[in-house]
Amino acid sequence: MIAIERFPAPVDTPMNHDYEIATMWVTGVLAATVVVAAIVWAVRQRSLLIPAILAGGAVCTLNEPIADAPARIYHFGPGSHHLYTMLDRPMPVWIFFAYILFYGALPAMIVLLLKRGASYRQVWAGIGIVFISNMLIEIPLTGPDKMYDYYGYQPFSIGNWSTMQLVNNGTAILLAAGLIACLPQAFAGWRALLAVPLMPVAQVVGLAAGTPGYWVLNSDVNHLTMWIGVGAALVLGAFVMDQEIRVMTRGATGNVRSRVGAPTTESRHRATLETVGAS
Repeated sequence: MIAIERFPAPVDTPMNHDYEIATMWVTGVLAATVVVAAIVWAVRQRSLLIPAILAGGAVCTLNEPIADAPARIYHFGPGSHHLYTMLDRPMPVWIFFAYILFYGALPAMIVLLLKRGASYRQVWAGIGIVFISNMLIEIPLTGPDKMYDYYGYQPFSIGNWSTMQLVNNGTAILLAAGLIACLPQAFAGWRALLAVPLMPVAQVVGLAAGTPGYWVLNSDVNHLTMWIGVGAALVLGAFVMDQEIRVMTRGATGNVRSRVGAPTTESRHRATLETVGAS
């Protein structure tokens, strides 16, 4: 087997200051808007669920270095406004805002759609629109003269961006959203706060979908083997996401139907009186 050249992380590559400032402002304003909307929703619905999901998304920021290391992603450090450093990887401030949106607002949106009885196709369509938007946003931000990079040889990449991120993130987001939507009683009342630890746990679990790809990306194997490994991760991730959507749409729809079809105390009382009168 022919070994490939090892690619070190681009630790000395400077951050593009203009890109970073613009991204901080855009993600910050959007995250603030989402948080305000969640608070308004919480007051009206008297529920902590959506704010808890957003908080869980924010906590996922701590998992970013754990996800970046096997995927060979590096956020440029020199000249950056970084939030913290873990595994010798500087994490920029805008990551915090982005996580509120991607691991907070997105699963919250899916939960609300499922509670309204969204179908299998509708959930897939929603996920597809979000993923395409995510791809169009991230591609211009990645590269040696931008904000971060996928270093080394990356099969199935578009420009400098790895498509494997879609299935890893998608698997995790759908897992969390499905559990919350299909087990409403487990997240009712103060138990809604369980969504806070659920989000980062689901993120780590979702990384399992990329295991075949991580094996080859971090091994001395030839390019053909890399394509096979990453391709297997893409297929595995797509299959897992499809099964997650099938299960959650059935489970959430069943919850909606049971609530709609369940007789109220008044209706049962009226039915009893009608039965007595008829006899």
